[in-house]
Amino acid sequence: KHWDASACINGGIQQYNLSLPIDSFIGPPDHTRKRQHRWWNANAQLRYPAGEHYDFSGRVEWYNDPGEVFQKALGKQTGGYRTGSYSVCITRKIDKNALFRVEYRRFFSGNDNRSIYPFENQFRDNLDVLTAAGAVWF
Repeated sequence: KHWDASACINGGIQQYNLSLPIDSFIGPPDHTRKRQHRWWNANAQLRYPAGEHYDFSGRVEWYNDPGEVFQKALGKQTGGYRTGSYSVCITRKIDKNALFRVEYRRFFSGNDNRSIYPFENQFRDNLDVLTAAGAVWF
């Protein structure tokens, strides 16, 4: 029987109307497949409130799973799964309990420019995503 632990580290700076949260997560190895590889990710975000109704933000993120504990490598990738991304986002507060957000995000391969993203029956080195979402809370 194996006991594992994981750790989440959070920190941040909030000054001059800016917030910069930074966090990282380190996961346990996968004992079910007899692999001792650990996986981890880290990200940092920067948020700027531009008035009462709008926020602008950006994010950078890195994910490393050398033993493919959570994510299987796709395409021509070898040596585990590694990827990164960055994004820019604008958020519009619609009401005190509702918002609307548009985000552009670019994912890129961390495996020596090997293609990892499936798109239209081909693998690409990067992937651009534009999302729009609304949220309501009670």
